[in-house]
Order: sequence, then structure tokens, then C-alpha cells
Amino acid sequence: MDHEVLVHILDGREKPTNLPFTLLKNITENFSDDREIGHGGFAIVYKGVLPNGSDVAVKRIRSTHSIKETLFYRELDCLLNTEHKNVVRFLGYCANTEQIAIQIEGLKEHVYAELRERLLCFEYISNGSLYITDELRGFEWNTRYEIIKGICEGLYHLHKEKQIYHLSLKPDDILLDNDMVPKITDFGLSRLDEKSQTMSNDRFRSLGYCAPEYAYEGKMSFKSDMYSLGCIIIELVTGQREVPNKSNVLRRWRHRWKKTGKETPLVSQQVAKCLEIGLQCQEIDPSKRPYMWDMIHITREIEGANGKISNADENTSRQICPYSEGDMLRIEPLELHFPLEVNKQMACTLRLSNGTGSYIAFIVENLSGLQYSTQQPKGLMPPQSKCNVEITVQLEGKAQKYRHHTNELTVWSTKVNDCYAVEDITISMFLKEVVNVVDQVNLDVVFDAEPQEASGKTSEVSPYMKDDMLGIEPLELHFPFQLNKEISSSVELSNETGAYIAFNIKTTSPLPYCTEPNKGVVLPWSKCIVTITLQSQHKAPEHMQQAYAFILQSTKVKDGLAAEDISTDMFKVEGGNMVDEVNLDVVLMHNYKVSLWMSTSSTSPSHLNPTI
Repeated sequence: MDHEVLVHILDGREKPTNLPFTLLKNITENFSDDREIGHGGFAIVYKGVLPNGSDVAVKRIRSTHSIKETLFYRELDCLLNTEHKNVVRFLGYCANTEQIAIQIEGLKEHVYAELRERLLCFEYISNGSLYITDELRGFEWNTRYEIIKGICEGLYHLHKEKQIYHLSLKPDDILLDNDMVPKITDFGLSRLDEKSQTMSNDRFRSLGYCAPEYAYEGKMSFKSDMYSLGCIIIELVTGQREVPNKSNVLRRWRHRWKKTGKETPLVSQQVAKCLEIGLQCQEIDPSKRPYMWDMIHITREIEGANGKISNADENTSRQICPYSEGDMLRIEPLELHFPLEVNKQMACTLRLSNGTGSYIAFIVENLSGLQYSTQQPKGLMPPQSKCNVEITVQLEGKAQKYRHHTNELTVWSTKVNDCYAVEDITISMFLKEVVNVVDQVNLDVVFDAEPQEASGKTSEVSPYMKDDMLGIEPLELHFPFQLNKEISSSVELSNETGAYIAFNIKTTSPLPYCTEPNKGVVLPWSKCIVTITLQSQHKAPEHMQQAYAFILQSTKVKDGLAAEDISTDMFKVEGGNMVDEVNLDVVLMHNYKVSLWMSTSSTSPSHLNPTI
């Protein structure tokens, strides 16, 4: 039977080969929405289940993409010849073409259209893609370092041994198996797009990880992947994309290691060295970036004789971290949990512990649009003391808008003299230009349990359902910001239902955006592109990242409704309408020709608000 061929490939008894379309269709239950495990601008990925219980991943290239046969088979040749423990294993492909008879009204004869299906089959990686957190939570350092090593070894195999470059490497393209072994996926697939010489959706989505010369000029080289690798390394070490403060990064890791008793001289050197090579990979000038074989040499050097790097690296480690590991506040929990109820005030307690011999001043900042409040937004903690801060919030509107929010609150802290009083604590104390060390700890917020209205009624706005609501891609809009120039980004709305769906887009941003169209009807089984344009700005906005900048509302409507007949009343739940609301975020990216990216500028809490 057909499925036995795939079983034998999984077992290693046969090589990857051409797979029947009917086989891939059957094991994914006819490409069921329930089997969808990922999607992007290029393809949709489905989980395939074989009769023996084995799982595979089936990547179905979107039919809207025009792919040259020569390019498709050239990339297949790359996949067929690539086998490495840190590269997702390729199992087979399908290139199926059928002639479909179409009856067109007014014509006696049928028109025959060519329906092409292009699919790729890979091993199924159960742990999902790389999840990034800061130094104080998430993966332990040893796990992160092994992931960095594995990514380097996988890229080395692609670059040195196969002469393949990835072109769009980002955390989503790093999958983790059950043993936390990283595996690179999607390498080279962006080259299948006939429009790859322009700013394609793939490159647009990868801004922040994509090398500037490739993102804006389409220049491809192995050094393009090195830029992406550097971004991922920095993010794995720090949890942030910004250029890190080396001293603070090591202090925060030592703070965590002290709690677990896992610090050794080697791990401190590893952190310092990874920061150094991560920044080197992000050089704007490609010629200043290392090659992949240089990275392999560096990782092996780190694990050289007696588990030590060079003496020079040890000295560097000591120089960039002159502070003791016990000189910052211990903050628990790092993830605040509130019950998911609206129109009701809820509280959660934040516990601060000062285990040092110094006085520490702190302030709590609200980074969210939600109205968090506390009776003690700032304070002064004596040596060896503890303090509880109660944070309250009241949700308004519809409960399903609130789920898991990252970086909702920030606790800033710094050492002060014992002569300080609480009333002496000011915003300027937390400016990094003023004091030597400022700690910034971000807090996540989770709203637990099922949504409930204060009256006891169920939520009037339905949760997002893939089978009866619009698909929206992307949820975070990236604009390559330039002064005195209009810039645009686009959102793709997909209606994969048999119903007519009306939509309305409104903005909550103070910036002047123009949306075209800002309302409309998406026909059954069709797509609509919405273009959002930021009007010319004479100076850079104060905040380059804007959460919930747009709200996209949608609801089912009757056949025949015209766009001009759409009114705001249709999106009011009071009339009994089933309405879906999706928030869109905005990130404004500096053009690299204008500035050396936002990440090269220092970050300071100059916008702190002492009352939240």
C-alpha cells in the first residue's frame, strides 16, 4: 500500500521519493483544518497520521503561488541531498497536476484548467518552534547553549557541505524535538517565489531577523544567514532583540544561577562569548560578519581544553560583570495570574525580596493599555527585607480579548544610599545615564478560566474559530520607517467558509493611518488584501511599537450586501450579532540606510509613569 512507502522512509529502509497525492490527502484527512499545525504566506502545514500511528508534517504550497517547475525541482534536489541531525528530515514530495473541466455560462464547450498541487513531506517535530524568554525564566542556560550549538552545526552543514543558504531564518524556523535538539526547517523555500527579487511577504515577515542587504536590495549570500543567526543568538541569551548591556545580562544570569546553584566559571564565559559573536554576526557590513565555519571553530574553542576558553575571555567575563550575583531584587512571580472575569476588580500579589546588604529603590511601570493599579507603585527596601505589592485590574468589554499578555508590567530597581526616603524616589533615578546599574524585570499576565460576564451571561463576542471567521495574516504589521515618506503594509484576509463575511477596520493609534479598504465583504472561499499606509512623518514617533494599533471586526452577512451598505451598527453585539474582533499590532522599523537599526540605541525608562 502507498502508506507503507512512507513508513519505510521513516524507518530509514528507503530514500525520500515521489509520494502519491492521494496518500498525503488521506493521512491529513483531506487537509482538514483540524490537522493544520502551521501556516505562512507560502504554505500551510498539516499533521499527517499513518496507520501505524507515526506522524509526519505535510507542507502544502498555496495554490495562489506561481512556481516555476525548474525552481521547484532545483529546490527538491537540495532537500533530497540534505541529511543532518540539526536539519528537519525530508521524507518526500508530490508534484501533482490535473486537468479540471469548467463550465462557463454562455459557452457550450467546457474550459479545461490546470490544477497543480505541490507538496513536501517532512518528519514531524512534536515540541514546536523555538520559544524565546529572558534570562530569568524559561530554558536553563545549558539548554540554550546546546540549542545555539545545534543551530550553528545545522547551518554549517547547509553552507559548507551543501552550498545552501536559508534566506529567512527566524525562531519559527527552528523546531525542537523531544530531547530539545534544534532542527532547521524551511531553508531555501523562499526562492521558489517568482517575485523573490522584490520585497516578498517572506522577507517582510522576517524583518528584524533578515539581513538588511537582502531585505532591501535582494542581495543573497551566506553572510545573510549569519545576520539572522546573530539575531537569534542574542535573543536566546537575553530574550530581547535589542543590543544588550553585557554587564546586566551576566548579572541577571548569575541571579538565576544563585537560586539553582548552577553557576560555574565556564557558563559565565559561554554567555559572554555568545553575546560577542551574536553582535559580530549582526554587523551591517556583510564583510565584517564571520562565516559559518568560523562559528563552529568558536563553539569548539569554548569547549576546549579543560572546559575553558582562553585567559583573555576569562578576563573579559570578569570585566563585564564586576558586580556580585546577589545585588538585585528577587521578584516572584514573573507571571501574574488573574481570573478571567469582566467588570470586576481582581488582585494579584507581587513579592519582592532584597537579599543584599544595600538599600534598593523600585518602581512599577504599566506597559499595557489595561488599567492596572497599585497602592505602592514605588518603594524603598532596606537590606534583607521583603515587600508585597498588590496589583489590581478591572477588565471591561468582552472577556475573550484577554488571554496571555507578555511584558505587561516592568519592575525597575536600583541601589540607593540609606538616607533616601520613599518620597525621594523620582523617575530620574532609573535613567541608565544617571546611575551605574538599573535592573529591568518584565512581568507577564495570564487571565485564567473561562470568560464570564458580570451578569452571569456568556460572552457576547465569540472566540476566534478557524472554520467560521476570517483568517488574518499577519497579526503584527511591520513598516520600514523613513522620515518624510509614506510607508505601507498589507494584511491578507482569508474567508475559507461558505458564508459572506463583512469586515470593518478601525485604528486606536494617534498616528495618521489610511486604510484601503477600511470595510468590505469577503466572498466565500476568497481572499482580500487590505493596504494600510502611514502618512509622511517629519519626526520619528515616540513609540516605535504599538500594541492594538488596529481592531479588525468581522461578522457574517447575507449574500448581496455591498460595501457601501456596511455600517458600524452591524458590528454591535447588542443587536444579537455574532462579532469577531482581532487586534493588530504595529512595529515601525528604521531603514538601515538611514540609521543602524533601533537596536543600536540605548534603552532607558525615560517614559516611566510613577502611578499606574
